[in-house]
Amino acid sequence: MKSLMPLALLCSLSLTACEEAPRAKQAAVSSSSFATRAVTISGIVADREGLFAEATVIAQTLDGATITATQADAQGEYRLVLPKGTHFPVLLRSEGRDGKPIEAVVLNEEVPQQDLTRMSTLVVASARNLGGITPENMVHAAANAIQQSRTTSGKQTVAGFKGDPTKQYGGWH
Repeated sequence: MKSLMPLALLCSLSLTACEEAPRAKQAAVSSSSFATRAVTISGIVADREGLFAEATVIAQTLDGATITATQADAQGEYRLVLPKGTHFPVLLRSEGRDGKPIEAVVLNEEVPQQDLTRMSTLVVASARNLGGITPENMVHAAANAIQQSRTTSGKQTVAGFKGDPTKQYGGWH
């Protein structure tokens, strides 16, 4: 339980696209839900160079079907609305100025803040490597990212994480 405490900082993680095994896709579907209302998702888009003004953000199913899209403003902030009935998880994708994907995942309707960053992209890739985008794999991937960040930075704080992943990842409350 104590090892999950850093996850309280991870609500607005963004996630990277990688191939999922068929079994992982089945697991993702079994851990999914549907939006009971229209859900507004907002956050920032940042690549290696910093905030990314006017970046296009696309909300997709895990199979790649587009749900909706929007464009970030001059400050790199975006806002989009997922319609009622949207099947979660939803992949948020953008493309950095270097052409590399920047991603995040919305696991449910309870967490409206989702930043697309290098860290969130790393977490998504890690979850996929663990077997797919599921709440369980996201918890493990996020915890690993926090630990790695602390190890490499030598700090006991984690910059770039906001929100309450206890809602996002079914945590400990």
